[in-house]
Amino acid sequence: LVRGPYTINGYLRAERDNERCFDPEGFYRSGDLVRLVDDGHLMVTGRVKDVICRGGETIAAADIEEPLLSHPAVCAAAAVALPDPLLGEKICAAVVFNGPAIGLAELNAYLDGRGVAAHARPDMLVEMAALPTTPVGKIDKKAIAARHLGPRT
Repeated sequence: LVRGPYTINGYLRAERDNERCFDPEGFYRSGDLVRLVDDGHLMVTGRVKDVICRGGETIAAADIEEPLLSHPAVCAAAAVALPDPLLGEKICAAVVFNGPAIGLAELNAYLDGRGVAAHARPDMLVEMAALPTTPVGKIDKKAIAARHLGPRT
């Protein structure tokens, strides 16, 4: 939530958008996920819409992607949600490797060592030659999910 002298008060003749984007006290819902860092500043860690709801836990995709990208064998990575009948959503890690691929168990052991909680580790690993991108160059997570929907585990 953001509010200040340089933040708009609302949209002209757009009551529905105002109700969705502003709280009753005039704070703007930016859609950013933030955390408070030691020096008292806020650090943007992702977007509200870029979360995975797995077994009642809400996990920011960035909290999975950042440690994945720190693995020396990983060149690029994206965490996407796939439907799961038991958990609601399961975590699919789409990964581009620098060289020989590693398996899900090895990758999850690495994530465990990096402090990623068990519920936030991928349930599925998909190796890709390249991650698809949108016209503006962002990773196209919808395209990744669409390619891998189904009974794979």
